[in-house]
Amino acid sequence: TPLNYSNTHPEWLLHYKSSIILDPGLPEVRQRIKEVVGDVLDKYNVDGIIFDDYFYPYGGTSDQDAATVEKYKPADMNVHDWRRQNVNRMVRDVYDTIQAVKPWVTFGISPFGIWTTNYSVASKEGITLPANITGGNMYQEIYCDPVAWLKEGTIDYISPQLYWKIGGGQDYRVLSKWWGRLADRFGKQFYSSMAVYRYHDEGAFTVNELQE
Repeated sequence: TPLNYSNTHPEWLLHYKSSIILDPGLPEVRQRIKEVVGDVLDKYNVDGIIFDDYFYPYGGTSDQDAATVEKYKPADMNVHDWRRQNVNRMVRDVYDTIQAVKPWVTFGISPFGIWTTNYSVASKEGITLPANITGGNMYQEIYCDPVAWLKEGTIDYISPQLYWKIGGGQDYRVLSKWWGRLADRFGKQFYSSMAVYRYHDEGAFTVNELQE
């Protein structure tokens, strides 16, 4: 369509093999996201705003944002920390917008159900990772750092995607209790996101998780 970003602002886009995203490193993109959220708040009587877990794409980022890195990344910051900072700034901007327009509206994010599998990253924050959990390291892959949002107070609640069953490398019971304690530590709310469409799928959750 004529108003598609590919026509109006192609310079805002990052192209990946299976997706096209708005570049989180561009101040213009973060401003646009603020404006969209502000427009929703202005036009609709919403109780809350929630973001899903898509930041930088799954599968990782190599040089898709090379031009933005060259223009905006500080010389003394590594590119991975800088990309996480871009996401954190966006989250903070949205929270500040909500507070300025309708502070009673709650803001939360539904990130991937595993924060990181890197024990050194967790140790720097004084956090113990849940025992025997394996899986993707979204802190590094998509630059998603929910601990930063909780720590900075830029979300009101966290709703991680715990689409797994009790037991195994993504144990629902272990992860839900871990996220609950983490939210409590920072005085925020925790709500478990569950994929009802996967109810009784092989390897997915059952009534046991719903009753947990």
